[in-house]
Amino acid sequence: MELSAFAPKDTVELAILDPRDGKPTDVTFTLAGPAHPVRQAATRALLDGMGAAEGEAETPPEKLRDLNTDYLAACVLGWQGLTRDSQALPHSLDEAKALLGDPRFVMIRSQVDRAMGDNRRFFD
Repeated sequence: MELSAFAPKDTVELAILDPRDGKPTDVTFTLAGPAHPVRQAATRALLDGMGAAEGEAETPPEKLRDLNTDYLAACVLGWQGLTRDSQALPHSLDEAKALLGDPRFVMIRSQVDRAMGDNRRFFD
């Protein structure tokens, strides 16, 4: 088998599902693949943050959630189809952190989180 068959795609598009009926919406997120340099840096930052938390008696759940939010936001390289007040919502790292950290949008966060954890998604 060709070795390149084991190399993941650099990015994938994730169609966000409607929380009411589970059908795809016109909102898509571009996610960094396992070998993408942005994801590699985000993984290192996540692990460094968790390592810093090891000195504490118990890592507060809020800190773990913040670290995970930062990781997910960094791995979202862009999006299409999102609007706020009928205007296109431009992608930025800060917007991604705000969106994924907002409990009102847990359905988006959970879909991104699930997709990032499914490495098979990054292969043809």
